[in-house]
Amino acid sequence: MRVTRQIGIVLAALLLSCGPLAARDRALVIGVNHYPRIIGGKDLRGAVADAETFAGLLVDVLKFDRSDVKLLVDEAATSKSILDNMQRWLIDGSSPGDRVVLYFAGHGATAKVREPNGNIRLTSTIVPSDASGDVTAADPQVDGMIEGRTIGQYLEKMPGRRIMVVADSCHSGSVTRGVEPADQNGLIRTITPRVPVGMRSADVTDAVRRELKTANRFLDVEPRKTPAGSLAVWHAATIGQVTFDLPDRPGGIFTQTLAEGLVQRKAALKAGGPVTAGRLINYVRENAEAFCAARPTICTSGLTPALEAEPAYRDLVLNPYQPSGTSAPASSGEQAALDAQDLFTHQNDFDLKAEILPGAQVRLRGQVQFRITSARSGTLVVLDKTPEGTLNQIFPNDMSRKNNKDGHANAGAPIVIPDASYGFAFTATVAGRGTLLVLVAEEGADLSDVINRHLDFKAVQDARGLVVELADRLNKPQLSPDLTKPNGRFHWAFVAIPYVIAP
Repeated sequence: MRVTRQIGIVLAALLLSCGPLAARDRALVIGVNHYPRIIGGKDLRGAVADAETFAGLLVDVLKFDRSDVKLLVDEAATSKSILDNMQRWLIDGSSPGDRVVLYFAGHGATAKVREPNGNIRLTSTIVPSDASGDVTAADPQVDGMIEGRTIGQYLEKMPGRRIMVVADSCHSGSVTRGVEPADQNGLIRTITPRVPVGMRSADVTDAVRRELKTANRFLDVEPRKTPAGSLAVWHAATIGQVTFDLPDRPGGIFTQTLAEGLVQRKAALKAGGPVTAGRLINYVRENAEAFCAARPTICTSGLTPALEAEPAYRDLVLNPYQPSGTSAPASSGEQAALDAQDLFTHQNDFDLKAEILPGAQVRLRGQVQFRITSARSGTLVVLDKTPEGTLNQIFPNDMSRKNNKDGHANAGAPIVIPDASYGFAFTATVAGRGTLLVLVAEEGADLSDVINRHLDFKAVQDARGLVVELADRLNKPQLSPDLTKPNGRFHWAFVAIPYVIAP
């Protein structure tokens, strides 16, 4: 199964409608704390609070009209009600160009499914309030769950919409490592922390565990963008992980941090500044990882929220809400430099130092070098926002490739650009202010096809496109078939160094 893209959020308004609905923005928000028909299932404490939090966020920040949001909580969030409202409220009630939001907070699960042809597959589900079964049995059985593939089929009925899905639940369980039973009470948002529904413990082989870690996607929809619509999906956890209610207040770590980052603009690069989708997912990840690090006995598989969307979506400003989805006008290079700082800046995962030689103030027609030292080996990308307002990729480049410098930084070994082997020097030709943008990404984050398109030192024509595509690659989940290594994210470090070329 393939995941899609998400954002999600919602408001509490119970709207009664018997006939066809007029086309407009639509949001369906679902929160389930109580599961009275599941034997051995743990009730949650924060899912309803999360749905209510998103209700206010949707209206106050994303500017939905209150009448455009429907809230289903606990006993109202049955399987039939959820699917009926996806059809009548979201599909029938919206038209191409409208915004559509689907949000779910509650239990997720992994289940064994037998296809009509007899094949067996594992699938991720959400668990409505009327799901029933016994998860204490040797082969746990639960009826009434909704498969991610089913949700995907409903989404495919809404071409041309701007669809946002937020899933604050677990969608693959955590059978790769044990979870202490004493720590599960009301915190973990999955009903199957060890064994998929419909399977016996003895059947959970290493092959099954690897499938759960690498192939058990939530939505069976290929990420795509049409001329009139898009799909964005925000996940509370990466495949192979579980997510959690907060232990000290209502709500879950994912939704409450997401709301905090948007409403209070804590995710903004600068105080009071705009919050982009890329900044927001970085902020949520940092908080989720800190939450997990403080609870090693229950968070044994890590906690890495994920955003799946078209690369340009990461540059979308969410607060203040911009109906057109565009940013303030600026030259291509200048805006791209701002985008890079917005999307790449986070709590660096390792030390990275960049120096401008002979100094950050350079005389016109003077020669310039750049010295970069990374504490970790990885792919090095150096971009220059020039005083002319263009963005140029200065490393790697054609000359460095000819001299066997392929864009790789070795831990602790300074790289000087250009060094004597290049056969040329950088000369400051235009007075003004510029910014050196330096990124080192750990091994495994494949940036090669992106940077290989810009080896000629020329101004990048689609500068913002280059930046958001790099950010998209950095933020893809890092899935590993190694059962001893939790899934997670790629690590990187970034610095921006301003400079001045004086006349």
